Amino acid sequence: MKPRIHTKALGAACLVLAGCASPPPQTVQCKPPAGARPAGPGPALVNQEYGTVATPIPTNAVLFTHEALARGVSVQALFAARTEAGTVQVSARLVSCLDQPVVLRARTSFMQKSTAPAEAPSAWQNVHLPARATAVYMERSLGTEEVALYLVELAPISP
Repeated sequence: MKPRIHTKALGAACLVLAGCASPPPQTVQCKPPAGARPAGPGPALVNQEYGTVATPIPTNAVLFTHEALARGVSVQALFAARTEAGTVQVSARLVSCLDQPVVLRARTSFMQKSTAPAEAPSAWQNVHLPARATAVYMERSLGTEEVALYLVELAPISP
């Protein structure tokens, strides 16, 4: 009996082993709703779709705002923990897959369990990532019990 090679499994194994060569994480995709018309004058209806519809954004995750950035930078690890004061501290270890240093921006949105904002997003911080090296981004929430979820956004300095 001939051994069978499962190309999908082999391809997935190669991607995992390749590390930085893996496909970029999902970025937000926006598209107009089917049959969308520009909103007319007057009050808006709460349940009516207007403008562009975005894919759902994951929580407790890192979101790349640009695909090019996602191809050159990888998230090696993501941590979140409650501090002694009851706030939430988020840490992301980033790895550069580039041959030159890169500076990117990072911020965190802390949310309630319902995904409503628990507080305003943090200020954008510059993260200096050396070529083929790592850097750590960290942020703490201001709130305590109301913070249940978070989202870290990574963006290039200039789009």
